Amino acid sequence: MKDISCHKCHKPLRGAKKFYRCSGCQAYFCPSCMDRFCLFCKATLKEYTVEG
Repeated sequence: MKDISCHKCHKPLRGAKKFYRCSGCQAYFCPSCMDRFCLFCKATLKEYTVEG
């Protein structure tokens, strides 16, 4: 997660407690940019939580 950033706002996801990833194109989104569907390919987003 250290070099990954939100594909919409480009905010780094380092230290984020949760993030969202597209099930189609694999784009990452932060919680504030998350929608029900991907901004790019309209596939559904899956929620991931960071452990530890």
